[in-house]
Amino acid sequence: MKKLVGIVLVILMIQVMAGCANKDMQEQNSGNISNTQESVKESGEGQNPVKDNDSHIYMDDIRFIEPKQSLFAGKVREICCGADRKLLIRADKLYLYDASEGIVVAEDSLDEYQDVQMFAYESGYVVIGNPGQDGSGGFVDSTSEMKCICKLYNSHLEQKKEIVLSDLLSNDVIVSLNSIDVSSDGNKIIFATLSNVYLYQTGNKKCKKLLSINKNAAYKDLWISDIEYMAFVSGDKQIAFVGNSIPLDGGDSIPSYGMFDVTGKNLVILGDGSYSVDEMLMGNGFMYLPAVFNKADGTLLKYNFAGGEESSISFRNVKEGKDGVYTSFNGTYLATALLDGKLVLNIYDKKGVHLKEYVVDGLNAAYFYRIPQITLCEDSRVCIVVLGNNQMDIDTKIICFEF
Repeated sequence: MKKLVGIVLVILMIQVMAGCANKDMQEQNSGNISNTQESVKESGEGQNPVKDNDSHIYMDDIRFIEPKQSLFAGKVREICCGADRKLLIRADKLYLYDASEGIVVAEDSLDEYQDVQMFAYESGYVVIGNPGQDGSGGFVDSTSEMKCICKLYNSHLEQKKEIVLSDLLSNDVIVSLNSIDVSSDGNKIIFATLSNVYLYQTGNKKCKKLLSINKNAAYKDLWISDIEYMAFVSGDKQIAFVGNSIPLDGGDSIPSYGMFDVTGKNLVILGDGSYSVDEMLMGNGFMYLPAVFNKADGTLLKYNFAGGEESSISFRNVKEGKDGVYTSFNGTYLATALLDGKLVLNIYDKKGVHLKEYVVDGLNAAYFYRIPQITLCEDSRVCIVVLGNNQMDIDTKIICFEF
């Protein structure tokens, strides 16, 4: 009997000791998580992520796994953020990457396109390409076949439509891929050429000229001489543009922007040349208008469509804007880049409130020779930085961080 009692006491002592050991291990693991958090802190307001050795970022129980170059054939060139933490990634093929699982869920060929523009829309993704020389910045190479192809995909990267926009034209040329946009429902495509603005309806396959780019496209004392950027706005009822205009009484062209109805009527041209608009970044009900790099002064022009009002956002540094301004899909967040032997990124909300600064340093200096490709994902509040994507002598670097 005494022997049995002794055995029971020994077993109880072992269990107590095991419990203490487990508690010590849990406290040690908790300390490791805290250390991991500390190691990725960056300046700025907001919660710091927890990032493990597999490049997982956890925020509010949402997991975002950084895409690895090894998952994709060829060099990663561009990343576009879609819904539900899906990323459209352009390398030698198109890949649909699920950042919540860290896997490629679909892919499609890219034919032989060199210049490509891609973005998300309500039902999936848009990919616009032409066979011009690589690195022409979205402008169709004059020596190419002048083809311009627009492909519409659903959210699973299944191709639904393909339209060869250049085949719709006669004696006219699409100059820039930036001057092409697709409506939120995918039923309409607008595009600008050297001479006109066209509207194509994907349902009945009809193409209509909305506007002639000449002195007939006039507002007050200006007429449109060229259009470089266009986009649907105001629930697809209006079209916003950035380009150049010329005074009706003659003179030099000036950078300008404006809008007109989807019917081609009610044209408005804005800009007096005092602010050199370089591009157009769309938001939900507004647009940002970054200045050309050599005119950047740390401010950003913002135009509200509902009120027809201009306002400006001031950045922390007067040099911000010269190396790129970027927006999330709905314009909720902004990012600026500064290159000076390193990359300094600043994240803002749409009111201009600074959220975070993030510095990329310690890499081969060649990574800081070119403007980076930046993607801001709204739903997960993750910024994706792609470096070296247009430089064949170095590998592409993909860096993700939370803001």
